[in-house]
Amino acid sequence: MSLFAKSLTQAAANFRSKGTESRAWFIKRASYCIALVMLTSFILTGCQEPEDDFGNLNGTWLSYDSYIISASTNEIEHVGNYKADIVNFPDYKAKSGVLIIKFTWYFETIYDESWKVVSSGETTKYNEKYGAVYWNNLKSKSVKIANAYDTVTWAHAMFDNLTDAQTNFTIDKTDDYISMWGAYKK
Repeated sequence: MSLFAKSLTQAAANFRSKGTESRAWFIKRASYCIALVMLTSFILTGCQEPEDDFGNLNGTWLSYDSYIISASTNEIEHVGNYKADIVNFPDYKAKSGVLIIKFTWYFETIYDESWKVVSSGETTKYNEKYGAVYWNNLKSKSVKIANAYDTVTWAHAMFDNLTDAQTNFTIDKTDDYISMWGAYKK
C-alpha cells in the first residue's frame, strides 16, 4: 500500500508537470485507491440485512427450547413438552397475539418445594384441555413467546372447554398469565 501511495504522490507531481496524460493516469490510480479503501471497509465491517418488521409465526423458533408452529395444519409443538392443535384462527403475521391450543400430547415434570424432580413422564390427563401460547414483537427472524401459566401453581393454565379458554386467553389478559417471555430466533 505504501508503494501505491508513493506512486500516487509521484503521479500528483507528474500531473502538474506533464499535462493531460499524467492527469488521466493520476485519476485512474486515485480511483483504484478509493475503490480499494471502500472494498476494504466493506469487508471489515460486513454487511447485514436489516431485519424487517414483517414476520410470520409459522415455522421453527429456537432458543434454550424450541417451538414448531404449523399454520397449514394448525398444530404447535413445544418440543419435548407438549403437542397441541391450534383451535382459534390467529393472524400468524400479527406483531402479537394468542394461540389457543388443545393439548394432544403432554410430558409432565413434577417438582417438590426445592425444585427437585419428583416424577416425570408422558401423561394423558391434559389431553383435550385448552391452554394458550402468547407471542409478542414478531419480526422476520425473531419473536418473544410464552406459555400461559397459572402464576400460583406455576403449571400451564388450562380450561376444560373452548369457551372458557377464549374468554380468558386474550391479549387484554396477557399480564394475568405471562410473567416471563422467551426470546426466539427463526
